[in-house]
Amino acid sequence: MKGSNCIEKFNKEGFLYFPEFLSSSEIADIQSKLDEIIDGRLQDIPSGHIKYEDSVNKEGIKMIQDLHVYDAFFKKTLFDSKFSALATELLGEPVVGKTVEFLINRPRSEKPLPHTRMDTILCWTQCLQSPFGLLWKK
Repeated sequence: MKGSNCIEKFNKEGFLYFPEFLSSSEIADIQSKLDEIIDGRLQDIPSGHIKYEDSVNKEGIKMIQDLHVYDAFFKKTLFDSKFSALATELLGEPVVGKTVEFLINRPRSEKPLPHTRMDTILCWTQCLQSPFGLLWKK
């Protein structure tokens, strides 16, 4: 990471804007895995972990929860990656991965909403137009 200034900023503001955190190649890998799941493996995920814009016709995927349960790539991303290392550094102690989700939910506000629980960290990255998030707790 960039050092103590980033930790201070995170502690003060409740979030950290870190646009260069992932390389283009890493973003492409995440997008490729998401595409693989969406294009051919949704049937392996329980319907309760998939949310649709139109739930009756199951059209327009809005969210896929717990990707780490259904895919080894996302399991490694949650538990043993630069994401978890960053979460540990920002929170100042070991973290426990909780979930990985794919979410298409456009923000209703342009203002950042800092988190309020300092024992939780959520990392978002942008894969093309779709946010990808991970959640850790102390």
